[in-house]
Amino acid sequence: MPTKFSKLLEQSRQLNSHIYNTSLPILERDLDQIESQSRKLAAKALRAGEGIIDTGACCLLANGGFPVEQVSQIMENLNTLTLATTFEPLQPIPDTDIESFLNLELENIMLKTVEQGKTQITKDFNNSFEKSIHKDWKNTKYKLCDHLEHSTVISGNSSLNSMDNLHNTANSLMFSQVPFTELTTNSSKQIQVKEYANVVKKINQIRNEFKSAKVFNLFYDCSLKIARINSSIQSVSDSWKLLTYIFKESILGNKEDESLIKEKQYANIRGTSKDISEANMNEFNSLIISGSKKYFEDTFWEWIQKEVKENTGKSFSNDSKQSVIDIVSLFISLRLKKYGEWDQNLELFDSFPIWACIFYLIRSGHFTEAIYYINDIDDKLFNQKNDLMFVKYIKIWIDNKFKLSKGYRDEIKNDWNERICSSIDQNSIKGDPFKHCLYKIIGRCDINFKNIPNPIVIPSVEDYLWIHITLVQNYSNQKIHSTTSAISTTFPSIKLDNDAYTYEQMVINLLKYEPNYFDQENIWNMVLIICGKFENVVDFLFSRDQYRIEAVHFAIAFAYYGLLRITNSVYSIEYLVNETKAKKTTSNIATSSSFDSPLNVTTIKSASFNFGSKFNSFSLAKSSKNNPFISSLNINTNKNKLNAIGFEKESASDNDIIDTISKFNFARLIHQYSSNLSTQYPDVALHYLYFICLYGIELDQDGEGDEDIEMESFTTKTKENSSEEEKTIAKKYTQLTYKYIQELVLLQKSESLPHFFGQMNTDGSIQTLSEIEQYKNLIHIHDHHHFIKYLVKPTAHSCENEGRLDDAVYLFNLSENYETVVDILNKQLSDALASHQYTLTQDHPVILAQNIMQNYVKQPSSFGHLESKQKTCATLIKLTRFMDAYQRNSLAEALSMMKELDLIPLEGDMTKVMMKAEEFQNLDKNIVRLFPELLITTMRCVYGLWRLIKNQKEVFMSENSSKEQLTQMNAFKKMARMIIVFTGTIQSRMSNDIYDQLNEMEMVMQ
Repeated sequence: MPTKFSKLLEQSRQLNSHIYNTSLPILERDLDQIESQSRKLAAKALRAGEGIIDTGACCLLANGGFPVEQVSQIMENLNTLTLATTFEPLQPIPDTDIESFLNLELENIMLKTVEQGKTQITKDFNNSFEKSIHKDWKNTKYKLCDHLEHSTVISGNSSLNSMDNLHNTANSLMFSQVPFTELTTNSSKQIQVKEYANVVKKINQIRNEFKSAKVFNLFYDCSLKIARINSSIQSVSDSWKLLTYIFKESILGNKEDESLIKEKQYANIRGTSKDISEANMNEFNSLIISGSKKYFEDTFWEWIQKEVKENTGKSFSNDSKQSVIDIVSLFISLRLKKYGEWDQNLELFDSFPIWACIFYLIRSGHFTEAIYYINDIDDKLFNQKNDLMFVKYIKIWIDNKFKLSKGYRDEIKNDWNERICSSIDQNSIKGDPFKHCLYKIIGRCDINFKNIPNPIVIPSVEDYLWIHITLVQNYSNQKIHSTTSAISTTFPSIKLDNDAYTYEQMVINLLKYEPNYFDQENIWNMVLIICGKFENVVDFLFSRDQYRIEAVHFAIAFAYYGLLRITNSVYSIEYLVNETKAKKTTSNIATSSSFDSPLNVTTIKSASFNFGSKFNSFSLAKSSKNNPFISSLNINTNKNKLNAIGFEKESASDNDIIDTISKFNFARLIHQYSSNLSTQYPDVALHYLYFICLYGIELDQDGEGDEDIEMESFTTKTKENSSEEEKTIAKKYTQLTYKYIQELVLLQKSESLPHFFGQMNTDGSIQTLSEIEQYKNLIHIHDHHHFIKYLVKPTAHSCENEGRLDDAVYLFNLSENYETVVDILNKQLSDALASHQYTLTQDHPVILAQNIMQNYVKQPSSFGHLESKQKTCATLIKLTRFMDAYQRNSLAEALSMMKELDLIPLEGDMTKVMMKAEEFQNLDKNIVRLFPELLITTMRCVYGLWRLIKNQKEVFMSENSSKEQLTQMNAFKKMARMIIVFTGTIQSRMSNDIYDQLNEMEMVMQ
């Protein structure tokens, strides 16, 4: 490396070698030496040329025409210059001139500050502009999606198709027809709207009285009425009925309000912002399981009774145990006998299949009757030791709330392994299928594989769901099998129980299907309800055109109880948002892989019966290629045919439970529905908007502004911040409700405003009778002051901005904002005069202004602070009457009014003119803007009267009348002159045309 630098130095020295003479030495001088040598040369030059002018130079100058004497004088003057100071600065050196230095620095700092200020202002402006554009576009986009005439953005992937789609964070979008466009045009839709509207009003009336309503039950009764007209709604009625069972409304009857579920009771359990205890979740899941199980049992029993009555003509009026058993026995004979013969796989005791009877009693929810029947057949099983023990276990299972201890279950499993397993073939059971199913349910045998190969036991989807629900048990709270004593300090040895089938596992299994796998869409809707996917229930119904109205009311019902999770952003154009969160399960139980396969089944109600006339036999009618009662559990997959009978276990990946949190845009749905009702049924639309405030809270006493609060997800926030975030979102939903109410009211005609905000008499007095204020408790309005602050005043400002000044005056007067009322009246009167609206019709602003001012004058104690503005209003009213008189050509009346107003000096001297000119500076702007027109009109009145008298003088030439007329004419001339002088004195911008017209009329009169 050093050799390279040395070589580089040598090469650089050779660059200027050609410049220097190698024979002479090189002189090296620094800057100081160069300056010193320069000074010496300058001094030598001065001494060498001192006082001497070269002769040759003089001749040369003389030949060139330059005078030698003048040149000599110039040279002498040059010689007097001291070249010694040539290199001295004219100004003091900066490093010693502190004042100049500081001034220079100050100037630089100021310039730099100005530049930085310009840069910062430009940056702030750009940022503010971007935010404003973003906010305006977001609001415009939201309104656009709501009000497009022919298309709108809706959820394209709105249904929860499968577990694979649950992890999507947003729905795909597609253009489709605007929802709810036929609400007021389609007759059948109108009936639905009216029936549901009556229920919604009733719910709000109950809520307004601080009572609890049986919301699901009310909507269920309503759907039954609608189903009589529209049969397609019957399937939705079943979902309403299922919900009444889950949330205990079906068993409450006419009990007191204390027994009902309270409003927003499940909001904490269904919340997403806070940790929910496992105990609370298990309690809620148990509520769904028990209610769903009861629903499927009761509907199955209703169906059994209906089929027995239709096919045998027999009906049983009493509900005794034996009567129930007799009905089940008849049903078994109808179903399981073919041509008078029992199925060969059934185990018969005294020529009757007892296992089928026990199963159907349990399936229909008659557990007491099942125990009664078991006790009755004990003697028939005396020689069957294993069967006798099993029926005893069934009784224990029923008595112990459908659970058996692990010891009992182990005994049943041993019997299962010895006797039952050997009878199972790939796709069939050689033994009694009902007995096989009972072992599965009671003993939880082969819990990993929950299918029943024989389709006769589980023929429908309802049976399939009932099996799943019955098998669901959570053993997390079971007693621990310990080998230590109660006082031992060592940890117990835990023996894990592999018989658990949790609610979460059932949800995963059921959601592996898709809606298209079921003959009736309502089945998938019920599956979503059982799985607790209430947001997906609403979205699934909304995705079907015929069920969109029902989707709105399901959303309302879920929101009432706090079951519906809502989106954080109220301006989102998506209806359903899915947030995926994976967690690892601690259970060792795998779920059944047989649930991956498609179903081809129908509901119970789709089945029909045919009877042979000769053998009184029973057969199932086939509605398709497959029997409609084919078990949904009897499924073959290409993956492995053994899946059909449950001989393959799950893969390890099924141990990952996917916990998907769905959120629905409740506010957008309600707003869209109410918007389509706002014109024809505004009161009904209001009642729907009230439900948005279910997710709101009361605003602060100082109020929240209308600024846009960003609704970001708070899933990553701390618990402290989460609480504040929730309050912010809740306030936003309250504000949104107020905004929608204002929009609805603004769509109505002016004469409808008193109905919504209160009645105001013609004399200006206020009556606080309001349709909205009656339900102020539902929208978090504390009192009348809050009602005025959050609803009436903002609506009044909107009316003012839209130019609806009459409505604005009404609302501001209603809100007791009298100063604003007078300001608007003054502006309205001024605008009317400026636009030449002089004719005093009934709808003229002056009529309303007079009525309001009369009421204000009657109460000086309340309106004394408005004295100056009241005077302005009174002046504008008189000016309106002045212009009206002029328009009617009543010039004398008009001039008399102007004299009374005393705005323009018509009499007096220059002192009065100057006084009026000073008063002009203090006039209200609403009057000042009218002055050019007032001056012209006043001058025209004066000129017109002068012209009239002049014409009369020319006609009547009597001496006395002539003197009187001359006096009047001179008075009018003086008035005209006063107007000209006043016009020139006041400081007002008027066009030259005004001055020209005034001067022209005044000159004619002289």
